[in-house]
Amino acid sequence: LVKDVSTLRRHLQDRHYASLQQNTYQKWCTLKNFTSKLPKDVKIRKDEERKRVKQSTLDFPVQDAATVSATRPRPYSHKEFLQAALEWLIATDQPLRALQHPLFQAMINLAARAQHGVEIPSRAIVRREIIELFNRKLREL
Repeated sequence: LVKDVSTLRRHLQDRHYASLQQNTYQKWCTLKNFTSKLPKDVKIRKDEERKRVKQSTLDFPVQDAATVSATRPRPYSHKEFLQAALEWLIATDQPLRALQHPLFQAMINLAARAQHGVEIPSRAIVRREIIELFNRKLREL
């Protein structure tokens, strides 16, 4: 009896490898759809696998400081917020009181809590939501 199967494999490889390689063992492995477990064959398979599979790198999370600072949002500034609000009022032809509207302020306060920026919905989504809201209110009447 053998203590361990790997001991038998090592014995076969060390003492009988030449005769095993005369296609008797290889034919049997192919016929039975069996993968050779002899240490040399296992090593060959592992080496081929290592050549085939390339180790991934950590380059993608590593960025230079210029790239990081360009993608990181600037900290909040009241002056910049005022400038953005004025540009929005003018570009969308909003009345000056729009900034004091409670719903506008609630929306700004909600957006301020966002951890990873705010996703602005598309016109199609806004249109669909307005129609659904209108229909809901109509059913409630």
